Amino acid sequence: MAVALLAAACGGSPVAPAPEAEAWNAYCLVFGDTTEPLSAHGLDYPTYQQRVADALQPLLEKAFGEEPVGLDDQDLLFALERLGAGVGTPDDLWAVDALGDALVAEGAAGCASLGQNLTAMPAPPPHGWDVPPETHIDSAFPAGSAAAACDVFILTVNSWMDDIANGAQLGPSVAEEADTLRVALQGLGIVAGLDQLRLVGEKWATLSWGPAAEEGYPLLVEAARLLAEAAPRCGDLVEAINYEPEPIAPTTTIGDPSVYWAFDCRTAPPEERTSVSSVPLVLIPDPVTAGSMVALEIGARESRTEDITGSWAQWRCWNGSGWVTTHLLEFGWEYGGRVVPGELGVTWTIGGVGLATPNTFWVTIPNVPPGWYRFVVEGGDYLAVEVIESG
Repeated sequence: MAVALLAAACGGSPVAPAPEAEAWNAYCLVFGDTTEPLSAHGLDYPTYQQRVADALQPLLEKAFGEEPVGLDDQDLLFALERLGAGVGTPDDLWAVDALGDALVAEGAAGCASLGQNLTAMPAPPPHGWDVPPETHIDSAFPAGSAAAACDVFILTVNSWMDDIANGAQLGPSVAEEADTLRVALQGLGIVAGLDQLRLVGEKWATLSWGPAAEEGYPLLVEAARLLAEAAPRCGDLVEAINYEPEPIAPTTTIGDPSVYWAFDCRTAPPEERTSVSSVPLVLIPDPVTAGSMVALEIGARESRTEDITGSWAQWRCWNGSGWVTTHLLEFGWEYGGRVVPGELGVTWTIGGVGLATPNTFWVTIPNVPPGWYRFVVEGGDYLAVEVIESG
């Protein structure tokens, strides 16, 4: 940079505009446009740091390029260096305004309030990136009870959420808390739900926060459902993790409507529109709309109170002489899962896991014309389904 920044940064008298003032105005305008999205809250700390560094880099390259300026203010230099390297803190942001003030003093009026968009930078986790804050929970439930153990787990992880939102990687700490809870419940003679809780711990111990939440949340839901029988408070385990699964875009879930014609589908005759199943199956709502997400309740066999089913179901149509499978429907916990269309003459399968029943899942109805179809779960139990309109 061919202007003397130090005097302006330290409060020196303005001088005549430099020839490069117009170019600096352009640089500062681009910086303002680039950092404008940072004025809103919501970014985690590491992402914010990197966004500032990316926006600041052209300014720094120009300021310390072929004609470097002899800045003697070491605090200013170090702060700019940290910001440019992507490791700046909220305490370093003053250096951006100081740089802007210096440029204004040299005639680049467009550099005024250079850091005006950098006011929403979150604070770094005060305890470090992988160290949770010290938390002491006095549970209101009786000491030594399952309810107290679950309560402490929920409230402890909740107390870490602000740090996690700022980028702290506390997955291993969550895993330790899940294992502590599992051991405590096992010591109370509780069995149901512990396998799922063990898997929850494994997810948070080995995966980064996003994937761990995505893969661990359904397991935590199932653990909570099973453990609620031992203590209602344990049924609230899902409150520990603030995770909202994103709905799958309809274009990826409703399948290929041409499959209907490829399999020579037609609406089933009246005598095929009934279901006599050893496992009660209920769709809510029923009838259904093509492409919609609906709840599927899978009940218990008369001879069993608990059972296991696969994580997929078959969607079948009537081809004039029998039922043929046209789509595979994945079970979801909060939203309907994938819909995988078939191909005539090809046998296809999808890998899945065993899920405990009775239970309620979500499925997505394929993109098929109105008519009567059949929904089949693992073991051959089925339900007649009426599609009343296209999605």
